[in-house]
Amino acid sequence: MRELYKITKQPSNFNTVIKSKDGRPLTSSEEQLDRWKEHFSNLLGPISEQNFDNDQPEPTIEMPINCNTPTKTEIQKAIKTPKNNKAAGPDSVPADLLKADPRTAADILHPLITRAWVSNIIPDEWKQGLIIKLPKKGDTTNCDNWRDFVKAFDSIPHAMVWKTLKEKGIPEKLINIIKELYRNTECNVLHNGRTSDSFNLGIGVKQGCTLSPLLFNIVLDSVLTKATANIRGSNVCCGRWK
Repeated sequence: MRELYKITKQPSNFNTVIKSKDGRPLTSSEEQLDRWKEHFSNLLGPISEQNFDNDQPEPTIEMPINCNTPTKTEIQKAIKTPKNNKAAGPDSVPADLLKADPRTAADILHPLITRAWVSNIIPDEWKQGLIIKLPKKGDTTNCDNWRDFVKAFDSIPHAMVWKTLKEKGIPEKLINIIKELYRNTECNVLHNGRTSDSFNLGIGVKQGCTLSPLLFNIVLDSVLTKATANIRGSNVCCGRWK
């Protein structure tokens, strides 16, 4: 992670010329920022949720999960969870600063978290993401030949996440909080020390968020379970498809 942080601070080491969608070289910073925004908004932007809206999950008994407002003790535990030397987010506040005094940090954060939890309204600042790109092998003037370290990863439609959580019996309160966390989420692309205009995200779970691996695993488990059920229901004999 330290090496990644150093690389992101040295964007001038890379070829700064990129190509437009139709292959035209872009040399000005403004054109390049617009191109990166176009590239990632097409990759991660909102998609139609009509198919998921029409496929409503079966009613499920909610699991007995504690939905009370997070306590200061729980917040302190969450503050201690991130690893050290992680890059700060758009607010420039590194996790190490909070971990230096978890009790004081929890005292400051508790009223904010309580307000968000009770009202189901997450501050817009908590929904900002920053895309940091790194070159892969090949032609770096092609935007597809760059890896992106994003505040969102994978390609799971958000509507699929909400549907799966409901199918698994996750309480409606928790689903609504998670939905709000992702509602109107925006990202900017970092390029040569400047950031592009923001764009809305419609797919993927947030990288760096401790909840993201759990959300991804829940959706993956659902997909695999349904796929396995379909295979078992197929006409199979002696290990061969009929």
